[in-house]
Parts: sequence; structure tokens; C-alpha cells
Amino acid sequence: MRIDSKLLLTGITLAFSSLLHADFQPVAVSGFTQDIVVEKNATPGIFPATTASLDSGNANTGSSYYERGYNVDASDTGLPAPGSTLGSESGFDHRYIMAPSYKDNN
Repeated sequence: MRIDSKLLLTGITLAFSSLLHADFQPVAVSGFTQDIVVEKNATPGIFPATTASLDSGNANTGSSYYERGYNVDASDTGLPAPGSTLGSESGFDHRYIMAPSYKDNN
């Protein structure tokens, strides 16, 4: 008995399709102790909107991440809005959800 190659390929595809489209399983992350993201509505000035910076830590005198919309001179730069879902450019099956708020430790 000969099996049609198209039928075999369809069967294999259906058998493995559930593996390729598995349910979303979030990974809980906690334990952040500093706020390193400037919110888009933060007031620029003497008092920083963060508690630490990327390159100087608690001294908070270096660079930080900022939310898109904070830098009015480059409005298309910065982190996406809180709660946004992003797709990976290299892994079509990977999705990332940003923090629900940038005001807390992150």
C-alpha cells in the first residue's frame, strides 16, 4: 500500500501544529529594587524620575531607559507603552509583555 506524499505531509503538519502554537505561558519576574525607566509624563528638572541609572547605579547620574514620548525631539525612540505586547523579530513564536507600569521598581 502506497501513501500519498501530500497526505502524509498534511498528517505530519496537523500532528505537530499544536506544538508550534502552544498556549502563552508567562514567566513571573520579581525582585526589582530600583526604578530605571523615565515615564513619558515625567517632569524634567532637578529631581530625577528614576532611583538608579544604567551606568552609575544608585548614584543616579548616568543614562536611563525612557518611555516613548518622553523625548520630544525624538518621539519615535524609547520603550513602548506599559502593558504593550511585542513580537520577537527572530522568533515568530516569542511574545513579550512590557511591565504594567513604569512608575514602580523595574
